Amino acid sequence: MTSAAFGFSMNSFDSPALPDAPAASGTSDSQTMLRPVAPAWHTILLLAFILLMSLQSTYAVTGSASARQTNFLFLQTIAIQWLIFGYIAWGLKRGGVRLRDLIGGRWSSPEDFLLDFAVAVGFMVSAFFVLGGLNLVVTTIPCFLDRLHHGLPVFAQGGVKAAIDCALKGRTGTATRLIKFMGPKTGLQLLLGLLVCCTAGVVEETMFRGYLQRQFGAWTQRAWFGLLASAVVFGLAHGYEGPATMFVITAFGVMFGLVAIWRRSLRPGMMTHAMFDGVQMILLFLFSSGAVKMPS
Repeated sequence: MTSAAFGFSMNSFDSPALPDAPAASGTSDSQTMLRPVAPAWHTILLLAFILLMSLQSTYAVTGSASARQTNFLFLQTIAIQWLIFGYIAWGLKRGGVRLRDLIGGRWSSPEDFLLDFAVAVGFMVSAFFVLGGLNLVVTTIPCFLDRLHHGLPVFAQGGVKAAIDCALKGRTGTATRLIKFMGPKTGLQLLLGLLVCCTAGVVEETMFRGYLQRQFGAWTQRAWFGLLASAVVFGLAHGYEGPATMFVITAFGVMFGLVAIWRRSLRPGMMTHAMFDGVQMILLFLFSSGAVKMPS
């Protein structure tokens, strides 16, 4: 099914162009819009930092975190995210692009806000179902392959149930490591964790769906490549969650990119991102504080 069937085109959320800039002779409007938003060296440094932080967090998640370390982790994350935001704003200024235009302007009326909020809530609910199913699939496939490797029935004789049990056990192990690494145990830690979620909603959507999606699209003159490439970097940035979840997060990045194109704004994605992470943070709190027991 083409994107036109959903009421948007891939060129409707490309890099912003000067509104009065005429198209060059022999070029289309979409090509005129696909221009870089920042210098190439600025983007390369940002990508290197994203991958470095992902590697660092991947190693850190294997260790345990005390209450003091959790407080520091959240405060450090908030500080780093806003420093990244400032770095992006600086790069946009050097590229002649206003941050407001990258985000999609301002709400012109309460109705505009309510519409974006409704889109964000619908997106979040849909994402929980879609990503939950995708997560189950990607974690079950290795279990099926393992049974096949050992000559066990893949589908017959309880093979499906055994594979699902295997997948759930693996997910429980990953969740346990995340709870130990960043699960808030006190009210203060939960508050800091929710501040991290709100910060991530603003900063990461600006970085991935605003800056990188448009920059990659401009470099290749292909808006669809910008969407996919920024989604891949989004997945790679979450190395601490493991390969299977990184794949799921990449798919989540594609969904965010499509919503940004459809709405021609980052605002609904920012709200969805903050709410989605916030729900997960509350679940981490319930498990790490002992209010809810992890399934065995």
